Amino acid sequence: MREAGVRSGDLIARIRNRPYLRRLSSNPLLLTMIAMVHSSGSSLPKSRAELYDAICKVLLSRQQDDKGIADTIGLDPEQKRLALQALAFKLMLHERTTSLIVEMKTGGTYEFSHRSLQEYLASLEASFQKRMHILIENLEKPWWSETIRLFSAKNNSTEIIVRAINRRSI
Repeated sequence: MREAGVRSGDLIARIRNRPYLRRLSSNPLLLTMIAMVHSSGSSLPKSRAELYDAICKVLLSRQQDDKGIADTIGLDPEQKRLALQALAFKLMLHERTTSLIVEMKTGGTYEFSHRSLQEYLASLEASFQKRMHILIENLEKPWWSETIRLFSAKNNSTEIIVRAINRRSI
């Protein structure tokens, strides 16, 4: 019982000391995901992009084990992430969302738990498939703003910045 109190105190202190975590923790689902990453033994990352990466890793590698659901599709966590980032990017192109990351339901179906994870995975796919041009084409669309930010946090985004300045969309 004492250990749980120490761990929860540590989590609260980390959230208070990181402004991005304070903002995200106002959403109950994201707070739950932050707590899940913390309880997995991982240190809480210093940026949103790193946090979303940690959430993806925890959910894709551990969730089905925790629920006792057999992996019926035979993909490792990396293969699942690649498939999900392709799906997330396609959903962004069509300005659609589902509840994103990934929660395995009974029967082997998946759904995303939060749009921010869809945006994060879409940013990974844009990088993986070298689709910065699509992000540039969508600079002025609010639907794409978070995906573009997350892409820029992990990639050389000079071209995006130059285009945004030229379009005055920053």
